Amino acid sequence: MAAAKKKVIAPPIDEVGKKICWRPHPSSDLFYGEVVNVGFTYHKHPKYPNTSLRELRKVLTVMIPDGRMFKISGEHEDLKANGVIEAGDEE
Repeated sequence: MAAAKKKVIAPPIDEVGKKICWRPHPSSDLFYGEVVNVGFTYHKHPKYPNTSLRELRKVLTVMIPDGRMFKISGEHEDLKANGVIEAGDEE
């Protein structure tokens, strides 16, 4: 049997005050910002879209240094797809 790979678990970024960086589009520049709010929004249930069932999804509100605010999905798959990581202290 092959040896099992050790999982690398990234530190959580869904905490208010964390400095993060992300790339909204593969051809765009990196954005650096600070998480100012972590909330939840209701979305249609994927399995039962025509019912009143809803699911909660995590949303991060991020402020970049020039004052603009961005709302980005805080779901694990979306964070991974956008390349959201904790920003280092090199700023």
